[in-house]
Amino acid sequence: MTESDDQDAPRSPRAREENVEAATAVIERVGEGLSLPRRTIDTATALYRQLLRDDNGVFGGRTIESMAAAAVYVAAKVTREPRNVSDFEAAADVSETELLRCSKEIVAALDLGIDPFVDVGPFVERYGQALDLPTSIVDRATEIVEVCEGAGTASGKNPRGWAAAALYCAAVESDHRVTQEELAAVADVTTLTIRNRYQEQRDALREREPVPTDPYAVVDWYLQRLSVATRVRSRARDLLACVSGAGAAIEDGADRWGAAALRRASVDYGDPIGMKALKKPIDAEACQIKTRVQEIREALRSSDDYPYLPPHRS
Repeated sequence: MTESDDQDAPRSPRAREENVEAATAVIERVGEGLSLPRRTIDTATALYRQLLRDDNGVFGGRTIESMAAAAVYVAAKVTREPRNVSDFEAAADVSETELLRCSKEIVAALDLGIDPFVDVGPFVERYGQALDLPTSIVDRATEIVEVCEGAGTASGKNPRGWAAAALYCAAVESDHRVTQEELAAVADVTTLTIRNRYQEQRDALREREPVPTDPYAVVDWYLQRLSVATRVRSRARDLLACVSGAGAAIEDGADRWGAAALRRASVDYGDPIGMKALKKPIDAEACQIKTRVQEIREALRSSDDYPYLPPHRS
């Protein structure tokens, strides 16, 4: 039997061993071609041997090449080694459709309890480490992926682009500078892919994590992601009270008012929150936030209760 022959599970011990030897050669070649660690290659061999022992009919009509490559793909998921389906397709000379079909059958036959399709999580971790991003951003990016999966927007997306976009989304929220070009390079996708996926993720987040309708709650909503001193939060709330006392209807456009108060408070203490971190999560224009910052400034100037500058800026 050659590697390209269709097969059923071999019956005799000798035939089984010959089958395993042929499959092991494929597993080693694919694993080495993808620079997978030894634990992943050994896991793939163990999965293949278990399939033969169980004799559950999963081999019917499949080639050794297809089943062995699929065993490596499943093993990579078990050991959390992020690789794209297209990587396996090139290394094993097996179509993506066939690879996923065989992988799904292996997972079901061995009752592994994993999704045979692409898991974006390991890609998020891999790219985050490559760019030395803070753990908080990697964790938030993972959360963004989960939220979007729950919203049904992640299905069928390239995992590399989806992971890179989630990291960009998390970085924007946290006011941490990382460029789309840097993420595109490490994920081997285009910046256009990241922009498109980012917009889809942002739309899903606005639906699943809506902005509060109270401006004071908006301040706290932002600070779940932003790392700022407690005094900035207190100052922002005081600024909202000041402008409200001057007659502004801060409940109208609460998200813009909350963003403006945080912007002004952070400027007062010499550590301005980036405008992108404020406008992107609420889908606002910079001018809308700046207009409210100006109204806060005017309210401060006319107020006897709130000094124009905080008492302890440094």
